[in-house]
Amino acid sequence: MRFRQYGKSGFDEKCLPNATRSASVAGLDRAQAGHKQAVEGLTKSAALEAAPFGVRVNAVAPGPVQTAMLDRRPLAYTDAARRFPAAEEAVFDDVRKPAINMNGPQGDHMSTPRFDELPPALQAVQTRPLFVMRLDVKPIEIVGQTGAALRRVGIVPSGTFAGERLSGVVLDGGSDWQSVRGDGSTTLDVRLLLRTDDGTNLLMSYRGVRHGDPEVLKRLDRGEAVDPASYYFRTNPVFEAPAGKYEWLNRVMAVGTGHRFPGGPVYSIFEVL
Repeated sequence: MRFRQYGKSGFDEKCLPNATRSASVAGLDRAQAGHKQAVEGLTKSAALEAAPFGVRVNAVAPGPVQTAMLDRRPLAYTDAARRFPAAEEAVFDDVRKPAINMNGPQGDHMSTPRFDELPPALQAVQTRPLFVMRLDVKPIEIVGQTGAALRRVGIVPSGTFAGERLSGVVLDGGSDWQSVRGDGSTTLDVRLLLRTDDGTNLLMSYRGVRHGDPEVLKRLDRGEAVDPASYYFRTNPVFEAPAGKYEWLNRVMAVGTGHRFPGGPVYSIFEVL
């Protein structure tokens, strides 16, 4: 069975297939070959148009199928098998099953596999601790209501970070540009300059979001102690490092979970494996 894939890649059993036959494409029946070539052309065009929307369109092309037509032309059957050496001889079910799946009750979600159908590496995200970071933040500077949200800025004069693979300090000059949205959530846009214990400067930036019960958020704004588990505070750090000991950070995607203390936030940062 051959699957001719165009557009977004994925799993053969979760594609949207058009049925064609390699025997027809080989030209064993001129009228049928023309029809099947048209199906493949239509499939390619539809796949290119649908790929930006996450939809896959494929042509299902089984190998030479033993049919009455080929029984009458044994040399043609041999030639088809020679021209498509990668394809095994197909049976009727090879074509019937994709067609049933495409038109059956499961057809509406064929283009998206379920988590339990994915390889184990795609079913969950694995992480490795990178470091814990504490930031000192000056009193928030209020910009005011703009077109999109209430804007405010936190100035970061200092901080520290410590982990198994790197530790150091946060240098003066960082900032946290915040947007308080209409639903009460706060988005963060942070830029920091780190210096490791051995004197290497690193750039760290991240977006983040903090939201939760309004009463919990009000207590946070007043500087009161709250349970970190009582609200949501997540970030997605990325790094820029010079060539040398820490250049591996340039290839790291990270996630962080945070908690806001009266003097500033503390983050647990994890490398996504």
